[in-house]
Amino acid sequence: MILPERLPAPALEATATSETASHHEGPPLAPEGSSEAQLGLTLVSVPEPPPRPTVSAAPPSAHPDFGAAINDLLRVRAAEADRKAGRWAAALPVLQQAWEMSGKPDLGWQVAYCLRRLGQGRAGFELITRLRQEHPDHRGIALEWGWAMLEQGFKPARKAKDAELAAAFAEQILASLDDALLAKILVLDMMGLEREQGHHAQVVAWGRRLDPATLAVKPRLAGRIRLMPDRQRWYCGMIKAHLALADWVEARRLARQAALDFPQDRDFPRWAALALDGAGQRAEAMTELAALTARRGCPWYIHADLARLALAAGEIDRAWEEGCRAARLPGETKVKVNLFALLATIAETRGHPAAARDHLAVALVVRATEGWAVPAPLVEQAQRLGLPHPTGSPASWLQRCRTHWPASLPAPTGQASPITPPPPCTSAAPAGPAPAPGGSPLPAETAPGTPPEAAGTIEAAGTIEAVGTIKVILGGRGHAFIRPDDGSEDVFVHAEDLPPGCQIGTRVGFTLVPSFDERKQRPSRRAVRLVVLMPTTA
Repeated sequence: MILPERLPAPALEATATSETASHHEGPPLAPEGSSEAQLGLTLVSVPEPPPRPTVSAAPPSAHPDFGAAINDLLRVRAAEADRKAGRWAAALPVLQQAWEMSGKPDLGWQVAYCLRRLGQGRAGFELITRLRQEHPDHRGIALEWGWAMLEQGFKPARKAKDAELAAAFAEQILASLDDALLAKILVLDMMGLEREQGHHAQVVAWGRRLDPATLAVKPRLAGRIRLMPDRQRWYCGMIKAHLALADWVEARRLARQAALDFPQDRDFPRWAALALDGAGQRAEAMTELAALTARRGCPWYIHADLARLALAAGEIDRAWEEGCRAARLPGETKVKVNLFALLATIAETRGHPAAARDHLAVALVVRATEGWAVPAPLVEQAQRLGLPHPTGSPASWLQRCRTHWPASLPAPTGQASPITPPPPCTSAAPAGPAPAPGGSPLPAETAPGTPPEAAGTIEAAGTIEAVGTIKVILGGRGHAFIRPDDGSEDVFVHAEDLPPGCQIGTRVGFTLVPSFDERKQRPSRRAVRLVVLMPTTA
């Protein structure tokens, strides 16, 4: 189609009118010169568009409300950082002001957290309890409520040794929260509390709430003191409970598994051997204990175990040798109180009443000094030996005991070998430890109401190897101090735990156990099981 070069004027007007109509919304406009009646249309006027609002060219920061909001937000963020960094006193007023103005639950639980960490536990507990009622599904509030319940409810009950009340708080927290850390703390603490009360079945029941595979195998830190790993604590509690319940097979199974996880800990193969003895396999148990005593640095209480089993097996001379060896090894006299009672029984069985009296006197004087009850068998033995009320200090009686010990003892029998998991019990028949001659029972574990030996405490099982130098020996005060090689603070040690020949400057290896500094009223540590590494160079 060929278009003309120039359209006629009427055509241009018509085209313009059509374009105008196509861009106009509403009825079409009438062409110029036409009448409304001829077209049958009504012309409408197009209103002018509303004016556009004027936008200020000033930046947002120039608006005072916006700038203040930004500053408030930055202050809250800084306060949250302070809280996470442990600067609770700096964080609290900012968080509290922001929470009072906004009412946001995220700020409220942080206020309660700071109050708790600053020692205002009651105020923090009341706040978090109210917030939990208002926001029952808020995770942060629920967690802070759990920690507040732990500190304001569970810990006081635990300190008061009220197992029933502590268990009620623990159950309430565990039922309301699914938090692995809180669960671990509550369960391990309840296991310890129930063990202290002698509720061994409850120890097992609480312990079954944790999977040991989820617990840490590295030591925990309390200030500068390294504490026993959580998994090791769990094993100790469960194994000792099963031993007390005469569940020999399960005790041995757990002890063998623990020996794999903690190969340097001699207590686990020791407990495996004791479980074997309980199951009626005394000869095999003695063989395993003898192998442990042949290892360098074997603690005294494993020799004591072997002495007790040898006495029960009728091997009196072997029992005496192992008992004397245990008495000579480093260890506090009061912790060895049951060992000296055992030595008294062995000496009486051998027909040596003088030695029996001296060893029994140590046990009785220590119990009197510490305010511990005297078991009926010891009272009967004291009457039989003519020693009803011994006087003097434990050290003086201990000196007399040394005159009865052999001048030299043969090397421990058994081959030194790496600690490997012993074989399982082949018989589950409970035999139990036999009573010693003379009617004095020798329980495998410390009976309720008597002081525990070091071997029967979690503390003894969780020791840490260390090396240092004897810094000072205060013979008149009965203790000394070691300067550790790692540069940490000096370590306390009882003078009676020092190996023979120790002087200032002697290099020693030792193990650390948690303790308490009565003078400074704070947790501390002390050295046990010392071994001389090299002679004094000075």
